[in-house]
Amino acid sequence: MNLRLLVTDKCYYKCPKCANKHYNLLKLPICKKEDYSRYESICLTGGEPLFNAGRLYRIIKDIRESSKAKIYLYTSYTLNITSLITAITRVDGTTFSLHHQRDVIPLIKANAVLQKNYPLIRQRSLRLKIFPEVSIARKITWMFIYTGWRVRITQWLDECPLPENEVFMRHEDAFR
Repeated sequence: MNLRLLVTDKCYYKCPKCANKHYNLLKLPICKKEDYSRYESICLTGGEPLFNAGRLYRIIKDIRESSKAKIYLYTSYTLNITSLITAITRVDGTTFSLHHQRDVIPLIKANAVLQKNYPLIRQRSLRLKIFPEVSIARKITWMFIYTGWRVRITQWLDECPLPENEVFMRHEDAFR
Protein backbone atom coordinates (compact mmCIF):
# COMPACT_ATOMS: atom_id res chain seq x y z
CA MET A 1 0.00 0.00 0.00
CA ASN A 2 1.20 3.51 -0.81
CA LEU A 3 0.50 6.80 0.91
CA ARG A 4 -0.05 10.21 -0.61
CA LEU A 5 0.68 12.55 2.29
CA LEU A 6 -0.55 16.14 2.25
CA VAL A 7 2.11 18.06 4.18
CA THR A 8 0.48 21.48 3.76
CA ASP A 9 -2.51 23.04 2.09
CA LYS A 10 -0.58 26.23 1.31
CA CYS A 11 0.71 26.94 -2.17
CA TYR A 12 2.25 29.81 -4.12
CA TYR A 13 0.27 29.03 -7.25
CA LYS A 14 -3.42 29.16 -7.99
CA CYS A 15 -3.60 26.46 -10.63
CA PRO A 16 -7.01 26.46 -12.31
CA LYS A 17 -7.29 22.68 -12.25
CA CYS A 18 -5.49 21.93 -9.01
CA ALA A 19 -6.03 18.25 -8.11
CA ASN A 20 -6.83 19.25 -4.52
CA LYS A 21 -10.06 20.92 -5.63
CA HIS A 22 -11.54 17.43 -5.84
CA TYR A 23 -10.96 16.68 -2.15
CA ASN A 24 -12.15 18.07 1.14
CA LEU A 25 -8.65 18.33 2.63
CA LEU A 26 -9.93 18.99 6.14
CA LYS A 27 -11.70 15.62 6.10
CA LEU A 28 -8.64 13.63 5.06
CA PRO A 29 -7.60 11.17 7.78
CA ILE A 30 -4.62 12.30 9.84
CA CYS A 31 -1.36 10.40 9.45
CA LYS A 32 1.02 10.30 12.40
CA LYS A 33 4.67 9.25 12.61
CA GLU A 34 3.77 5.77 13.87
CA ASP A 35 1.68 5.18 10.73
CA TYR A 36 4.58 5.53 8.26
CA SER A 37 5.79 1.95 8.66
CA ARG A 38 2.56 0.61 7.13
CA TYR A 39 3.46 1.92 3.66
CA GLU A 40 5.83 0.82 0.89
CA SER A 41 6.10 4.32 -0.52
CA ILE A 42 5.09 7.78 0.63
CA CYS A 43 4.53 10.67 -1.77
CA LEU A 44 4.82 14.08 -0.12
CA THR A 45 2.46 16.55 -1.68
CA GLY A 46 0.58 19.72 -0.90
CA GLY A 47 -0.40 22.53 -1.60
CA GLU A 48 3.29 23.02 -2.17
CA PRO A 49 5.39 20.76 0.10
CA LEU A 50 8.26 23.27 0.05
CA PHE A 51 6.05 26.11 1.26
CA ASN A 52 7.61 25.35 4.65
CA ALA A 53 10.90 23.65 3.77
CA GLY A 54 11.95 23.15 7.40
CA ARG A 55 8.77 21.23 8.17
CA LEU A 56 9.18 19.16 5.01
CA TYR A 57 12.74 18.20 6.01
CA ARG A 58 11.50 17.17 9.49
CA ILE A 59 8.78 15.00 7.95
CA ILE A 60 11.34 13.33 5.66
CA LYS A 61 13.58 12.69 8.69
CA ASP A 62 10.64 11.24 10.67
CA ILE A 63 9.75 8.89 7.80
CA ARG A 64 13.38 7.75 7.45
CA GLU A 65 13.58 7.05 11.22
CA SER A 66 10.35 5.08 11.44
CA SER A 67 9.92 3.36 8.08
CA LYS A 68 11.66 1.68 5.17
CA ALA A 69 9.22 3.33 2.75
CA LYS A 70 10.53 4.98 -0.38
CA ILE A 71 9.90 8.72 -0.22
CA TYR A 72 8.80 10.71 -3.24
CA LEU A 73 8.25 14.45 -3.58
CA TYR A 74 5.67 16.11 -5.81
CA THR A 75 6.54 19.77 -6.26
CA SER A 76 6.44 22.84 -8.49
CA TYR A 77 8.67 24.98 -6.29
CA THR A 78 11.44 27.19 -7.72
CA LEU A 79 11.41 30.24 -5.44
CA ASN A 80 14.44 29.03 -3.49
CA ILE A 81 16.71 26.76 -5.53
CA THR A 82 18.69 25.70 -2.44
CA SER A 83 15.53 24.42 -0.73
CA LEU A 84 14.50 22.56 -3.88
CA ILE A 85 17.92 20.92 -4.26
CA THR A 86 18.04 19.99 -0.57
CA ALA A 87 14.63 18.35 -0.80
CA ILE A 88 15.45 16.44 -4.00
CA THR A 89 18.63 15.04 -2.45
CA ARG A 90 16.76 13.79 0.64
CA VAL A 91 14.10 11.75 -1.14
CA ASP A 92 14.13 8.68 -3.38
CA GLY A 93 12.38 10.41 -6.23
CA THR A 94 10.90 13.69 -7.36
CA THR A 95 8.12 14.62 -9.73
CA PHE A 96 8.39 18.24 -10.75
CA SER A 97 5.38 19.83 -12.42
CA LEU A 98 6.43 22.70 -14.63
CA HIS A 99 3.32 24.86 -14.80
CA HIS A 100 4.74 28.29 -15.59
CA GLN A 101 7.26 29.77 -18.01
CA ARG A 102 8.86 31.75 -15.15
CA ASP A 103 10.00 28.50 -13.51
CA VAL A 104 12.05 27.22 -16.46
CA ILE A 105 15.31 29.06 -15.73
CA PRO A 106 15.34 28.31 -11.97
CA LEU A 107 14.66 24.63 -12.71
CA ILE A 108 17.49 24.52 -15.27
CA LYS A 109 19.82 26.10 -12.68
CA ALA A 110 18.74 23.64 -9.97
CA ASN A 111 19.29 20.72 -12.34
CA ALA A 112 22.79 21.98 -13.21
CA VAL A 113 23.72 22.15 -9.51
CA LEU A 114 22.31 18.68 -8.91
CA GLN A 115 24.25 17.20 -11.82
CA LYS A 116 27.52 18.86 -10.76
CA ASN A 117 27.39 18.26 -7.00
CA TYR A 118 25.34 15.07 -6.63
CA PRO A 119 26.60 12.53 -9.18
CA LEU A 120 24.37 9.78 -7.75
CA ILE A 121 21.25 11.84 -8.47
CA ARG A 122 20.71 9.88 -11.70
CA GLN A 123 20.04 6.77 -9.62
CA ARG A 124 16.89 8.37 -8.25
CA SER A 125 13.52 8.66 -9.87
CA LEU A 126 13.37 12.09 -11.53
CA ARG A 127 10.21 12.97 -13.42
CA LEU A 128 9.34 16.21 -15.12
CA LYS A 129 5.78 16.94 -16.15
CA ILE A 130 5.55 19.93 -18.47
CA PHE A 131 2.23 21.66 -19.02
CA PRO A 132 1.20 23.29 -22.32
CA GLU A 133 1.39 26.81 -20.86
CA VAL A 134 5.18 26.47 -20.86
CA SER A 135 5.86 27.41 -24.46
CA ILE A 136 9.59 26.69 -24.32
CA ALA A 137 8.92 23.15 -23.08
CA ARG A 138 9.69 21.26 -26.25
CA LYS A 139 13.00 23.10 -26.62
CA ILE A 140 14.27 22.12 -23.15
CA THR A 141 13.10 18.51 -22.83
CA TRP A 142 16.35 17.13 -24.30
CA MET A 143 18.33 18.87 -21.56
CA PHE A 144 16.41 17.08 -18.83
CA ILE A 145 16.26 13.72 -20.61
CA TYR A 146 20.04 13.85 -21.09
CA THR A 147 20.55 14.38 -17.35
CA GLY A 148 18.35 11.50 -16.22
CA TRP A 149 14.85 12.96 -16.00
CA ARG A 150 11.85 11.17 -17.49
CA VAL A 151 9.98 13.96 -19.26
CA ARG A 152 6.34 14.01 -20.20
CA ILE A 153 4.34 16.75 -21.84
CA THR A 154 1.05 16.60 -20.00
CA GLN A 155 -2.38 18.15 -19.86
CA TRP A 156 -4.48 19.35 -16.95
CA LEU A 157 -6.94 16.69 -15.86
CA ASP A 158 -10.51 17.38 -14.89
CA GLU A 159 -10.16 14.75 -12.17
CA CYS A 160 -7.10 13.25 -10.58
CA PRO A 161 -8.18 9.96 -9.00
CA LEU A 162 -5.97 8.05 -6.61
CA PRO A 163 -4.43 4.83 -7.89
CA GLU A 164 -6.07 1.70 -6.48
CA ASN A 165 -3.25 0.88 -4.09
CA GLU A 166 -2.91 4.39 -2.63
CA VAL A 167 -4.52 6.22 0.27
CA PHE A 168 -4.63 9.99 0.71
CA MET A 169 -4.03 11.33 4.21
CA ARG A 170 -2.83 14.56 5.73
CA HIS A 171 0.08 15.17 8.04
CA GLU A 172 -1.02 16.16 11.53
CA ASP A 173 0.51 19.63 10.98
CA ALA A 174 -0.77 20.14 7.43
CA PHE A 175 -2.94 23.13 8.32
CA ARG A 176 -0.49 25.02 10.53
